[in-house]
Amino acid sequence: MSGPAPRRRTPAPGARLLNAQEAVEYTGIPYTTLRDLALGVRGRMDRDARPAVLPCVRIPGCRRLWFDRRDLDAAINRWHWKH
Repeated sequence: MSGPAPRRRTPAPGARLLNAQEAVEYTGIPYTTLRDLALGVRGRMDRDARPAVLPCVRIPGCRRLWFDRRDLDAAINRWHWKH
């Protein structure tokens, strides 16, 4: 017999800022990818390093990464693959 299913935290309807987990649920982008896009990646070699390409909101005194829905939507629109 298993325990209760884990509760999914959903942002308040109309909330503009999403924490990282909410942004993962909103976009479907894996957490580590989202984090790397927001903070950039320091590779083992200089050639592996990548700058941050997704804006995030840093609130003074708070360690969490916050994402603006507008920035997430704009990034997804930029990443559309036109073939």
